Amino acid sequence: MLIITDGIINDGEDTVKEIKLCVDLPISIVIVGVGDENFEDMDYLNNIDGDDRDLVSFVDMKTYDELNEQSF
Repeated sequence: MLIITDGIINDGEDTVKEIKLCVDLPISIVIVGVGDENFEDMDYLNNIDGDDRDLVSFVDMKTYDELNEQSF
């Protein structure tokens, strides 16, 4: 699943609860932050893991502003 967001998550506990329901499903979640928002508080999403895999990856597009598309 790809989620593109231009803002932060305001209901973090509910979000984590819903993501954890996906642990046993064949799904990976990639969340991409776009725009000028400060996404530092979203790093906790990278720590939501399944038993043997990384379930969620959060990427702040500002990190890749000066790089080319292949680097992303």
